[in-house]
Amino acid sequence: MLAVVVVLSTLHLGVRIAQEIWKPPRFLIAVQGLLEIFGYFLLVLIGVKLLETLMAHIKKDVIHVSVVLEVVLIAMAASQLILKHGTIDADGVGE
Repeated sequence: MLAVVVVLSTLHLGVRIAQEIWKPPRFLIAVQGLLEIFGYFLLVLIGVKLLETLMAHIKKDVIHVSVVLEVVLIAMAASQLILKHGTIDADGVGE
């Protein structure tokens, strides 16, 4: 089920990027759009890393601490980006 969620999330991310690119002015993504895309990309990356960890656990019955730490760091970055993207104005400068 996790693999299905990762695939569907990746497709949704691709659609979201295409929508942002197609908005006027075309091929220029606003700062808010970029922050949303990067936040969603990090969430997809977390799903991929979790899937990698799960597959390693199934195959070798081992949990790699380095992969778990990667997931934690990516999750922290994603939460900061998602929670704080509302404080960035159109010029890309924080309030």
